[in-house]
Amino acid sequence: MGKIYSHDQVQNRIDAIVIGSGGNSPSYSETLTSPKYMVATLIGCTLSLLQQLSGINIVMFYSSTILTSLHMRATLITALVGIVNCVSVFPTIILFKKFGRKTLLWVFSFAISASLIGLGVCLIVAAQWE
Repeated sequence: MGKIYSHDQVQNRIDAIVIGSGGNSPSYSETLTSPKYMVATLIGCTLSLLQQLSGINIVMFYSSTILTSLHMRATLITALVGIVNCVSVFPTIILFKKFGRKTLLWVFSFAISASLIGLGVCLIVAAQWE
């Protein structure tokens, strides 16, 4: 905050945060058992779990291995994956404004599941052709 606000503004913002939170943070047991924090904790953990289970890290990591079967160079594969990853940000911004995060979370969670199942089926079929 020190890079974008003056010293006085930084201190005022910190004071507002401390006063707004009551001056203390909840304990771990309170976070997990108190109804006040339990829902937010459950939602946060579920979103983190869904992100990890979506499989995008595996697809990104093994994209060069998967696409070399198409006889493409590794540098071209890396460039294509990077371009698709970069370009896909812009429609996402528009969709967030139009439909909201919650709707997109549900729709794309199912879409990701379907695409990963399809990817798995394609890899099984391709392995049987070899």
